Amino acid sequence: MNWAFITKLFTGIFCNSFILWLLPTYIGLVSLVAFLFLPKGGNTMRAKLLAITKKHAIPIIMGYILISVIITSHSLYKNKLPDFPLATPDELISSNLQNLSFRIVDLARDDFIVRNKTFDNCHIYGPASIRLKDSVLIDSTVEGESHIIESHFIVTTNRYAYGPVLLQDCVIKNCTFHKISFLGSEAQIAKFKAALNLGN
Repeated sequence: MNWAFITKLFTGIFCNSFILWLLPTYIGLVSLVAFLFLPKGGNTMRAKLLAITKKHAIPIIMGYILISVIITSHSLYKNKLPDFPLATPDELISSNLQNLSFRIVDLARDDFIVRNKTFDNCHIYGPASIRLKDSVLIDSTVEGESHIIESHFIVTTNRYAYGPVLLQDCVIKNCTFHKISFLGSEAQIAKFKAALNLGN
């Protein structure tokens, strides 16, 4: 059982369900007002409000819980890191990284440059931006929603940029990029798009 996912699921439901606690409060206030200030009687407004409250309170709360579970689960699924562990620092030392999952920033802690590495069948995670210099992309994929896939490619005329990770003299084949954007000139971006599979 994936306890990490279950923990995140319930944490997300709790954090995103503030209105869940407002619903019983609202229902309780309506009931209190009806009980204190409206006249008694089987057919009075008070009786009708109390009946509606009793009839619909639980379905409303349960419906909201169900919606919260669906939304939170979808959000976790779309943004989750892999279920298997990320690569260890010792594994990332090698010049040939194969069948690993890692954050690209874990390779570029000092000068934002990753040099002379081969990535084969890896899952490469951001959030991050990368630039390529004298590197090769082979049959790799950019994961993302098809209608926003263009946002993963940023055209810039600046030769240098502070912040993006530079992959220099690297080979990237059969890899999947998650939450990664690519920076480069128009020609470079066109070349990246031609070499990548775009979208889910």
